Amino acid sequence: MLSSIESPGEKSFPVVKEVLIVADHYKELHGLQQALSRGFGQVVTASFADAIDVIKRAPITLVVMLPDQLTQSLSLLAEMRSSWFLATLPVIVVATDEGTTATVLHLELGADVALRAPIEPEIIVQYAKSLLRRRAALFEQSPLTEMPGASAFRVAVERNVSMRRAVAICRLDIDRLKPVVDRYGFARGSSVIEALARALQNSTSNVRPRPFAAHVGGDDFVALCQPRHVRQIANRTVVAFEIAADRLYDAEDRERGYIELLDKRQQLRRAALVTLSIGVALANQRRKCSYESLITTANEMLAIAKSQPGSYVAVARETV
Repeated sequence: MLSSIESPGEKSFPVVKEVLIVADHYKELHGLQQALSRGFGQVVTASFADAIDVIKRAPITLVVMLPDQLTQSLSLLAEMRSSWFLATLPVIVVATDEGTTATVLHLELGADVALRAPIEPEIIVQYAKSLLRRRAALFEQSPLTEMPGASAFRVAVERNVSMRRAVAICRLDIDRLKPVVDRYGFARGSSVIEALARALQNSTSNVRPRPFAAHVGGDDFVALCQPRHVRQIANRTVVAFEIAADRLYDAEDRERGYIELLDKRQQLRRAALVTLSIGVALANQRRKCSYESLITTANEMLAIAKSQPGSYVAVARETV
């Protein structure tokens, strides 16, 4: 069960990534849908009024805006870039020719690419592919979990810290993953890591403002959220992970609650089933702090959590 040093309806999270076309009226929409489908697979559409809700519900990896009026795209861009969850989502704007001023405004508000219509759909697809290639290289997307990596997480933390927002940094680490790999092989170990990725994504998907979760390597995960959401996210993640991870053991090992392995001296030893340790650092709105200081504190809390039996959450008593 989950314990803690200090107290601070799951929804499935599909693996498939999707491209969102935002438009109210656009005569070339069907052609663009077909072109994007050939280039990326899953394509969904939404009006400007519904775009934010769709982005929050679906695993959108790219947004293409086709505004009828300049205010539509500028308003949506401003709302997206003010959210820590949507601030780094790639955006292409394709607007009717309203001059250089419109292009500059879109770019200033955070559009990654601003194009003028009419334009061939295939050109938009190529811009999208180029944009996503650069983003993947910058943010080191995990090939196993398809979650953002360490660079993306640092960008999100530094942006919020610079704005003096009260935030929590959570470091998550799987306990006793190595015995699973030694007993069953690397594929089973990867399945355990994927189970934690799903648990963390599902546990944060309904929280508002939505936390930013990342896979920074191996069995190490991080999450950025508001302090008031730490308890909820930690509890849900631990419960979901333990249920999913237990199912990955062979029935005999699962029922007895441990696996048996030979050590280097050929002595039989026991390893308990995997659990989850979480270390949490808190940033104070009234005090300037750095990414490094927050991560250092989160690492210290993680070490405390890992020294305790079972799944455990250690939250720093003082803000950084």
